[in-house]
Amino acid sequence: MTAGETYRPYLSYHGLWMSGYAFIDWNNDGKFTTDGFSFSEGWNATPQRTDDCELVSFSAHSKDDYSWYNSNGRRFDKSSQFPKDDNIKNWMGYFKVPENITPGLYRMRFKLDWKNLDAGGSDEIRRDGGDIVDVLVNVQAPNAKVKVGAKTEHGRRSWCAAAYRGYELLCRT
Repeated sequence: MTAGETYRPYLSYHGLWMSGYAFIDWNNDGKFTTDGFSFSEGWNATPQRTDDCELVSFSAHSKDDYSWYNSNGRRFDKSSQFPKDDNIKNWMGYFKVPENITPGLYRMRFKLDWKNLDAGGSDEIRRDGGDIVDVLVNVQAPNAKVKVGAKTEHGRRSWCAAAYRGYELLCRT
């Protein structure tokens, strides 16, 4: 991932009535929070997030069980659009990596659960067929070059350098 760029998590689930959630521990404190997330006030309450909110994306959530939204505020009808097989991958929202983030490794969590913003999952997550998977993401500064080194089977050093924005890949053996 690159600081300042926009991404959309991919989470696929074959089944009905579940939501996909994605979190990134931007401050590397070992906890995922929903600080920076809220629903606007009023009858048509839409979700709002700051770029540094650790709840980076979700496919479906509701404040009141009547109005359902993804994390980008896209509204949908619960009865006709939500309960469809494998709908989560089509509804996950986009998020922007904070521009001022320190390059490095960050823990990302994918969660499949029913209407629960807690990164640890609901009490029924397993019974409902949900799950939690953590991965590490490598966040780089814009125009960063990443050097990866390895030895070939003959003991010679091999390396590759890639620049995301320039779409360059240079390898040398």
